[in-house]
Amino acid sequence: MDVCNVKPGKRQAAVAISESGELYRGAFINSQSSLLDTTAPMSALYNASQHQDYPIEKIVVMSEAGAASPLAPVTSQFIIDYARRSGRPDISLEIRDEKNDVVHEIEDARVLSPFYAPLAEAVTLDYVRNAASQPPQIVRNKQRYGDKISLLRAAAKTGSDRAFVRYDDATRYGSAVETPGAIYYGGQYSSYDGRTNIHAEMGAAILARLDGETIITAIGIASRKFAEVPAQMCGCCRQFMHEVTDNDPAVHMFGWDEGVHESMQLSEYLPKTWSSKV
Repeated sequence: MDVCNVKPGKRQAAVAISESGELYRGAFINSQSSLLDTTAPMSALYNASQHQDYPIEKIVVMSEAGAASPLAPVTSQFIIDYARRSGRPDISLEIRDEKNDVVHEIEDARVLSPFYAPLAEAVTLDYVRNAASQPPQIVRNKQRYGDKISLLRAAAKTGSDRAFVRYDDATRYGSAVETPGAIYYGGQYSSYDGRTNIHAEMGAAILARLDGETIITAIGIASRKFAEVPAQMCGCCRQFMHEVTDNDPAVHMFGWDEGVHESMQLSEYLPKTWSSKV
């Protein structure tokens, strides 16, 4: 709850419970425009996917709004999209108030959006079936990885291995963010409708935020699609990064091939940033 970047009274946290028994935290990450919001169940499922522990059996949401807690259709779509390729299609949902009293219980989250039916049939993909769970975080160790730029490149490439894509041979890309405590990396989260995608840069920043890290000192991005030219962040990700970090990190854009690299400060990458604050 404490890592939510919204005012008290509107905070929401979640835990995704895996068949393995592991728990994956999530929190509501707000954007100033509200267009880039990530709800607590969404960030919890992204967290699970980046640990490569895909079969989730239950999501528990704790909301300060209690029984009045809104569960937006976009969240139910996200849960349905996740479940379709995780090997566990019937994710249950439980909503609790801040006193830990249960206010809503749903045995199968698919009933939340009975008319939402992606064109692709549900399937357990090979990369999901063959995954071995491990945490998407590395503590800096320069003796092993060399300089920071080399570390960011390696972490961003590793992040691409964790991309939660819609089919096995999809193009993957990854990102890494450096904080004072660690480097967090992640891959893109592709949804069937596209609206609920989580880009790799956003995902890596969310993982850092879930650990209480609000200062991002550097961002790295690499895509298998762009070998000889640097991969670039989209405008949405540039705006999101401005909003979730308390400083002006360096952005490192890498090509998949070694030696392809350019960098600049985030404020230069997206000048005259929009903000709702005066």
